[in-house]
Amino acid sequence: MLAKFEYSVKGTMDFNGNDFEIDRVTTVEIQNVGSTKVTVPEAAKKKLQ
Repeated sequence: MLAKFEYSVKGTMDFNGNDFEIDRVTTVEIQNVGSTKVTVPEAAKKKLQ
């Protein structure tokens, strides 16, 4: 299961005629992987049958 991922963004941005270098790394960590519980309402269960 995916529990953590990282992505990197690099580039140049022009703001009012000035160039800015952008170099950003973002890490996302998903907690409580595998612990999600789903409760289906009885009315929905009846429609699925």
